[in-house]
Amino acid sequence: MTRILALAAAVLGVALAARVPAEVVTLKDGTVLQGQILEGDEKGLRLQRFDTGGVVFLPWNFLHDRDRDRIRRDRGLDIGELDAFQIPGVRIEMLDRTVYEGVMGEQEPDKIWLHTAQSRIPILTSRIVRQEAITVNAVEVYPPDKLYDDRMAEGRPTDVDSHFELGKFCMQIELYDKAIEHFGKVQELDPQYKPDFVQKRLTECQVMLANRAQAELVNRITRLLYANKFKEALDQIAALEQLEDLDPVWKTKLADKKKEAGEKRESFLIRSIAATMPPFIRHLAEVAGKDRNLSLPNARNYAQRDLSRDLRARLVNRFEIEEKEVRDFIAKIKSYHQFKVSYGDFTWFAPGETPPTFQRQQSGRTTQSDRGRITRASDRSRQSQQQREKPLPKADELWAQSIAKQRTSFIHALWAERAREVHVVRIERQACSVCAGRGTTRITGEGGIVEIRCTRCRGIGSDRVVVYRIGPGDGQGNVASPASEAGQGLTPAERLRQKLLERQRGRTEPGGQPPGGQPPSGGDRPGLRRPGGDRR
Repeated sequence: MTRILALAAAVLGVALAARVPAEVVTLKDGTVLQGQILEGDEKGLRLQRFDTGGVVFLPWNFLHDRDRDRIRRDRGLDIGELDAFQIPGVRIEMLDRTVYEGVMGEQEPDKIWLHTAQSRIPILTSRIVRQEAITVNAVEVYPPDKLYDDRMAEGRPTDVDSHFELGKFCMQIELYDKAIEHFGKVQELDPQYKPDFVQKRLTECQVMLANRAQAELVNRITRLLYANKFKEALDQIAALEQLEDLDPVWKTKLADKKKEAGEKRESFLIRSIAATMPPFIRHLAEVAGKDRNLSLPNARNYAQRDLSRDLRARLVNRFEIEEKEVRDFIAKIKSYHQFKVSYGDFTWFAPGETPPTFQRQQSGRTTQSDRGRITRASDRSRQSQQQREKPLPKADELWAQSIAKQRTSFIHALWAERAREVHVVRIERQACSVCAGRGTTRITGEGGIVEIRCTRCRGIGSDRVVVYRIGPGDGQGNVASPASEAGQGLTPAERLRQKLLERQRGRTEPGGQPPGGQPPSGGDRPGLRRPGGDRR
């Protein structure tokens, strides 16, 4: 019976979704609801959900600010600027850096047709570099008369609600004479139907028709804002504000446009800077890593100070804004995408890392078969052992011998751990690729099997991995705390993997002995059987 009721509710939801336009409402906690708005007043709105068929009451302070303002404005509760009528479109970037925006038309094997404000453009598919879905202003693509005829073909208005919606639609597509017709019909059918909203829209349409030149300039500002051309839009607004005897309706409209331009510009730049910073960071670290004349002290200074300066300079040139604005926008970034970068081979001289003291020791007692094998291999391994026993290169020497990829990873990781432009989420440990997390390696010499310090990690046993996200950090205090290294902020799977690594490292201290105990009996790998039958 329960399954039947659930199925009936789902069918009801599909039926409702098919008959009425969907309204997507986002709450402040991130929950997204889809349904039909039945009514709204100064306290909140009643929404009939498509998924359950139930009706819920949502106070205005429960809704996300963007959806709250939009719904209140659309339903006439707030008298503000109407959004332009948007339709699905596409942005196409060509090999020569030309960018086209419009609506996708017919597609042929070697080209596609794009409908734009100017014309119908053929675009060769072989010349396309990038293509992304966007929303475009419908008036930029189709004539207003065609949009109006298509809307009327869906059904002619029969009541006050439908005339009200058509009046708003006509204003969105800049068809002001038709908007006056439908708003006038609203006043005729019901003079008490949202009187302040309807009267303001009628006055606005009449002013638009009285001065078509200024109306076209205001509409051009709207198009510039939706094309993210904020500088041109603000210049256009400033030019209009300088006109003498400007109608009060125009002054109010320009003030709304100016506020909208500032908000959209800030939101656009915050998103764009957050998306542009990671590739810029990687490129700057690669350029520094390929510089063979860059010494280790200079690489440290560059990662901790100059890389951030170069990054801000690139963002200033890319978006044509002031450096102070770059700093302010970075401080407002709220990104949850995480990036990982490792110190790699240079973990042992990274900040907060100290290689443990170590003395070469015998791995344990050797069996008869071990002695025979060691005797036969002693001559062959003497030269190799002598090379292994040479002093390990110092940090400066290792840096000079390293490849560009290793140097790039070190510079990137050190910058991420120290920069103010990012926030360190946690520090992870990744087992050394040579010693598998033990910190030591085993060699065969004249005296038997001995353990030596790992030449890669210098006894640490793991690589230091910085996990960070784009957003405001705190500079020198940006280094993750020991609590975060111990597992705070890790997922359950990451916490389990870290425990296994620590357990593996704890079985054998540097020197081959368990913590505080005697050397393991039976050679260097207890529990493994050799082909001859000896248990090692």
